Order: sequence, then structure tokens, then C-alpha cells
Amino acid sequence: MTIICEPDAWAAQVLAAAIGADARTVPVLGKVPELLVTVTGRCPVVIGASVDIEEALRFTARLAGEHPDARVVLVRRQPSDAETVRATAAGVHAVVDVRAHDRIAQACASAAQPDPQGQILTVFAAKAGYGKTTLATNLAVALRDNGARRVCLLDLDLECGDVASVLDMSTTRTLAQLIGPGTVGELVASGELVTRSERTGLDCILAPVAPGDAERIRPGRIGQLLRALVNRYDAVVVDLPARFSPTVLTVLDSAHHHILVATPERPALKSLRQTLDILDLLGYSRAARSVLFNRSDSSAAITAGEVAAVVRGPIAAHVPSSRDVPASINQGVPLMAARPEHPVSVAIQRFAERYAPVLPASGDARAVQDRDSRLGCSPHQGGKNAGTTA
Repeated sequence: MTIICEPDAWAAQVLAAAIGADARTVPVLGKVPELLVTVTGRCPVVIGASVDIEEALRFTARLAGEHPDARVVLVRRQPSDAETVRATAAGVHAVVDVRAHDRIAQACASAAQPDPQGQILTVFAAKAGYGKTTLATNLAVALRDNGARRVCLLDLDLECGDVASVLDMSTTRTLAQLIGPGTVGELVASGELVTRSERTGLDCILAPVAPGDAERIRPGRIGQLLRALVNRYDAVVVDLPARFSPTVLTVLDSAHHHILVATPERPALKSLRQTLDILDLLGYSRAARSVLFNRSDSSAAITAGEVAAVVRGPIAAHVPSSRDVPASINQGVPLMAARPEHPVSVAIQRFAERYAPVLPASGDARAVQDRDSRLGCSPHQGGKNAGTTA
């Protein structure tokens, strides 16, 4: 059953017709908990555009504790990016324009589904040059475990994404597809967003390449994309840009684990401390983050005391420096795929095993390999056709 809260009787009838399922309508939010008591299973709660947004967000935050099986779909008149970010932070499942009747119905159907099993891991660095993309790529390969898990690598550095370059991939399909028509779920299911990496077997969603496309991708669409991906993949590794923005905050809100990358130089430590302080200020859990030191055996004269004073907690992993890393980038093959015994690969593998959230396995590895074979892929080398959908 779907519960609709809409004071305007005519608007409530329109919403009920759009949803096209068993629905009960109430004029005020105070009546919603009474109905929820009688509901079994996951229940969508649609809050209409006539309800004040501040009241709607307060109700959503309270509902999470009282009725965890309820999911709020917030209907607005031309919702802004700022409204979408705030609503996502408050726990709203989806924010939909009041005129988009088909998307309202789809959001309710999605809200009624069981919780997804996949995990979202973000890789973030306060500045460029710390090896963030290289580490994200190798981590995704490690988590895939030769096909034992379904892993998607998502390049959300919308203006300067490097995943395509690092993996030597075609950019025929990119996140620019989100600008056009069609629901995000349909785009994911159809494969229009996903490109298979020939050399790793990873499913990748690449950053846009055309000038101006980055600014046209709304945070709300990114939030919808993440929800669709965790229903399809065991792990989604997100390569974030080196700055905070509405899009980045949307992803951080959705993520299960935040991985912060730094290097052993004083400016990097200062930036790391600022990042940690911002995450604390925004209320993100310290238990859901890990600090990873890249190039940690360099000759930088940084003492353990200086590092401890900045991080104020343990370092999750120390990844050594190696000339083989830039060589692997130039070859388009991550070290984790080409040389899993390499010290850099071993450090990343240990990090994945110890600090990444517990990920579901995709069943029998032989079945996964059979699936890859049907797609023209080997579990180690990926598909024959770079730039084709997975």
C-alpha cells in the first residue's frame, strides 16, 4: 500500500491516479503513522507538493526511527538541486517533479523494494595529484576478485575524470546520458551508461567529455543512479573530484564507506586534516571512513608523530611508491590486474580485505565466469570489444 499525504484534494487524486496502485490519502502528516501501523512490508509515503518542505523534512527524519520500513517520496514543483540535497540528507528516497507522473510511479515502486545489498565506497582526496584515481581503479579490481563479485567503477570527477584514460577506454558512453530523457533505472538496466573495461573486466561509468556537460548533470540524477547501481552490483567504487559540491555531498550521504587518500607531505597532511574536520562538521560517521597513505615510503621527512597529530586515528593502509605505477597507467592496465603480487597490489588487496565493508559474493565464481564467457570476456582480461555495454 502507498500512503499519500496531500492537503489539496484534487492534487491528491492526481497523485493517486499517477501511482496506479493501492493507495490511501490523508490530508496531514500526523495521520500517516496511524496507517503505517497497519502496513506490513516496505511502504512508500508520498508527500505532496502542497506540504511545506520544512515540515516534510522534519517528518522524514522522525519517520526513519519510528517506521524504518517506510520510504518517503517527496513531490515538489520544479525541485531545485538545493532541495534535493537537503531531502537526501534527511532520508528522502526520491524527489520528483509534480508533473512527472511516470517518475512518481517508478519512485514508489522503487521505494517498495527491499533494501539493496550492494555497497558504495567513495575515494576522495582534498587535492589532485595524490593518486586517487589510480587507487580507486586498483581497489575496484581487487574487490572484483577475478569475477567473484560484480563491481562498478563510477567516475564522478565530472570535469576532469581520468578513469577512461587510466584504463585506456572509449568514451562513447558517459554520464552525459543522464542529461537526456529516460529514467536512470532504465539507463542502467539497458546498459546505455556502462562500458566494460577490456583489460580488467570492470563495468565502468565514465565522466563526460564534452564541454558544459558536467554542469548539466544534476545531483538528484546522481542520487538516483547510485540507488540503481546498488541494486545491480555488489560494490560501487566512486572516484570523486577533489572538492566538496552538492553532487559530492549527495554521494557521501549515500555511501557506506569513505576512503580518504593522502601522501606524506605537510601540505597533504594539512588538506587531510581540513577534510576530516569538514566530514566531522557535516556529521559523517568516523567509523565509516578510512585514511589511506599513498607513496608512503617516499623520502619525505614526516615523522609518525606528525601524522598521528593530523589523523587522530589509525592509518588504514600504507601503499608504497613505485615507478611501476605510472608505467601501468601508460599501459592502461592497473597493477592489481597485471601484477597482483606487486607490493602496491598487495597493499591495496590487504586494504580491500580488511577495511572495505563486508560485500556480498555473487554466488558461485564458476557461474560468474560462465556469464563473462557469454559476454566475450575472460575473468582476467575482460571483453573483446572495448566500448560495448556489459
